Amino acid sequence: DSTLVTAAQPNYRYYLLDSASSAGSPASTQALSSQVLPSTSSDLFSSLQYYLNPWDPSFSSDCGANVLAAWELVPSGSSVTIATIDTGVDPAHRDLAANIDTAHMATITKSLNVKVGSMADGDGHGTHVAGIAAAAAGNSRGIAGSSANARLLPLRVFYQQGGEWVCNTAMIVEAYEYLDGLVESGQLTGLHVINISLGSYQSTAVDERLRSSIAHMRSEHQVLTVCAGGNGDDLTGRPYTMKSYPADFDECLSVTSLEADGTNARWSDFNEYKDLSAPGVGILSTITDATAASYASSSPSLLRQRASHDSYGYMDGSSMSAPLVAGIAALLWAANPALSADEAVSALTSTAHAVNPARNDYSQA
Repeated sequence: DSTLVTAAQPNYRYYLLDSASSAGSPASTQALSSQVLPSTSSDLFSSLQYYLNPWDPSFSSDCGANVLAAWELVPSGSSVTIATIDTGVDPAHRDLAANIDTAHMATITKSLNVKVGSMADGDGHGTHVAGIAAAAAGNSRGIAGSSANARLLPLRVFYQQGGEWVCNTAMIVEAYEYLDGLVESGQLTGLHVINISLGSYQSTAVDERLRSSIAHMRSEHQVLTVCAGGNGDDLTGRPYTMKSYPADFDECLSVTSLEADGTNARWSDFNEYKDLSAPGVGILSTITDATAASYASSSPSLLRQRASHDSYGYMDGSSMSAPLVAGIAALLWAANPALSADEAVSALTSTAHAVNPARNDYSQA
């Protein structure tokens, strides 16, 4: 009965913006500073997390997000939850397990079944993303997530098809509705950030159903969606200026990538809809055992440590920049739980450094 249909739209397909199988070149890690970070981080590889450094040439030639200083201003033991909508996570990873909300983590299947408690990471992308935002800090192991121990709620939406990891509008919307239900019922408190490191270039059409879900969580529950801004053309290495979604929705915080020296990553997308930039080159984080094995055989310089459920490696991409910002957003809510999403965005954008040059235009290169 057509009278029962209020709206209809395509079920858009979305892709990973970076895959663990196509990580950045070893050269991207060779120029990183070896300076040891301040003693506020006791984690084993903290000296390699340049992106936690101050943005201060007198301290280091690398430009970070000044995360460690922010940790001094927030209560210990974060009450904030970051949800990641991605390829999943390794729930047994020794630098993630303590922060994972295992009671609510879930896999959304192609048939839109929500399998609560079911979790794995077939690609490795989601595990790397998760560590950047919420790896256990101060445990003398691995790395430290930028959020200073926010709770991590992983939702897996990707499945493999024809050699690619894909998902669609319905699956992502189902993830949002699952989170909405948890918040509405009081089962989940402290959720303020959702990280999405996926995207699709839609030149004319707009995924209004997904946009509505993102807007609802922001307006009704003060939950901010932080999105990877896009990595340009894989073949030419040049950035796109066309819109990418969900990053370029007004309701999202779109994050592009910087080199370690604070300049735009050559491949990082740009347009008027991007909101912030953050380090996205040579980012060390947690990886799955399968990713570690792949690195060991093909790109050993990207592998920092290989051990069962305790491996770490480098990746490049706006998929890495977004969770860094997501973790910092969680710090804002840890310091002031009454913040609105709009106030959090204002705090992030108004205190950011200007990138010079602002335009990442290599179209004539």
